[in-house]
Amino acid sequence: MDEMFAIKCQNCGGPMYSHQAKRSFECAYCGAVVPWQADTGEPKSALGIRHAPLTVVDGLLKLTHVSQLERPEDPDWYFFNSHWRNQSVLEHLLWEDRGTAQEFQEATHVSIPCPFCGASFEGESTQRVFECPSCGNKIGVADLLKPGTFSKRLTMGVGAEYVPEQGVSCEISPQQARANALQLVRQYPDAFAGHDVEDAIQNDMMLFYFPMALADLRMMASFPGKGLSKETLVYYEVLDWAYPRANYLDVRLMGILEPWDFAKVGPFDPAMQEGDFRVVSVDASTKD
Repeated sequence: MDEMFAIKCQNCGGPMYSHQAKRSFECAYCGAVVPWQADTGEPKSALGIRHAPLTVVDGLLKLTHVSQLERPEDPDWYFFNSHWRNQSVLEHLLWEDRGTAQEFQEATHVSIPCPFCGASFEGESTQRVFECPSCGNKIGVADLLKPGTFSKRLTMGVGAEYVPEQGVSCEISPQQARANALQLVRQYPDAFAGHDVEDAIQNDMMLFYFPMALADLRMMASFPGKGLSKETLVYYEVLDWAYPRANYLDVRLMGILEPWDFAKVGPFDPAMQEGDFRVVSVDASTKD
């Protein structure tokens, strides 16, 4: 088990809590503020960066970066297969990150001594942030969440390629999540046919943050006419198309889950890693 420490103020010893608006840890007693990371500034939003309005020149649209649609080859549709959404968590991890999968397999129950009140409580060895049930204070892994040295890369797993700058914080209860999932299965029965999805929802559901990216697509498609008719060109523009950067979810399922509320997007920070958020390994360069 990693060494644990109290997220507490160096000025008065009081507990510190993550303050998203200030991008800092703030002391609950003396009000001292310490940035999450040294020399950190406000992140530039990835939203709306390419939403430039189209211009019309001599009655014609001035297009830039337009893709010509081509017939996809079979490998391009590999991740559309519903096989991926029916894998176990461990199978997903083995595909994405074998180092993380190993630590997930070796996860154990551990006893955590609270540095504030001295009480001990149970937790999982794969957790990185704990809340003491006796005094309610936050406890973190040493050298991982200390004020001024917070590192997202250390909390994302071995070889994690997509370290997020922004995220949508989870604001749903486990009960509501199960109810929503059951409603989704009943609304699209063909998408989940042949699998005991309802049992998995009740017994295996877990919360995790999923890496996604946004794209603005501009495409030109041509449709051949009949007989002597000329071909027809159709211009498509798709703004804020959310697509997965890992195979936990396939593209079709992502379409079912839309629309996304991008107004809720904020910095991916320590506050999003509290509670049951699990980080199952640390950066390979820091391990023995």
